[in-house]
Amino acid sequence: MQKLKVLNVDVDGCIGDLDTPWLEEYNRRYKDSLTRKDILTWDIHTYVKPECGNKIYDILREQGFFLKVIPMDGASELLEKWSKTHTINIVTDVPLEGQNDRTEWLAKYFPFIPKERIFYTGNKKEVKGDLIIDDKPLNLEEFPGIKICIDYTYNREITCEHYRVYSIQQAFDVVQAIEEGNQEILQKYFSKKKAA
Repeated sequence: MQKLKVLNVDVDGCIGDLDTPWLEEYNRRYKDSLTRKDILTWDIHTYVKPECGNKIYDILREQGFFLKVIPMDGASELLEKWSKTHTINIVTDVPLEGQNDRTEWLAKYFPFIPKERIFYTGNKKEVKGDLIIDDKPLNLEEFPGIKICIDYTYNREITCEHYRVYSIQQAFDVVQAIEEGNQEILQKYFSKKKAA
C-alpha cells in the first residue's frame, strides 16, 4: 500500500480529446482523411500531406482552437472526486497563444482545479508529483515517479516501465490499486520496459 499525495494529469489525450478537432481541421484544410489510428509515432507532422508538414502545429496556435477540445467521458467527475483527497496538478504543454483558451476550457469543465495547480510546461518532469498520467512517450520516460500511459497507437514504443490503460477511468483504477496494494489490478495494467 502506498499513499499518493500529488497526481499530475495531462490534458490532451488524457482528460480532453484534442485529436478529433485537430484532425477535423487539418482534413478540412488539406482535403485528407487522416485518423488517429494512422498516427504511429508522436511526430504527427510526418503523417500529414507534404504541403502541410509542420504547419499542422499552426492550427494549435489559432485563437479559440483549444476551446474546441472535447472533454473525455467521466473525466470531470473523476478528477473532482480525486481532488477531494489528493492534490491534482494539471500539467499541459500548450503554445503560448493557446494558454488563455486552455485556462478558460479548464475553468468550464474542471472548475474545482485551482489556477495555481495548472502548469503550462513542456518539461513535465519538473512539476513535483508522485505520479503522472500522460500520453506522450517523452513525458513518461523522463518523469521520476509512477507513470500511467493512456494508450494510443503513437505511444506503444515507450521504453520505461509504466501502467498502460485505455481510459481515464482505468488510470484512476490504477491509482486506487496502488494505494490499496491490489496486485491483481496492477499486474493487469503493468507494462515492462522495452529495449531502447
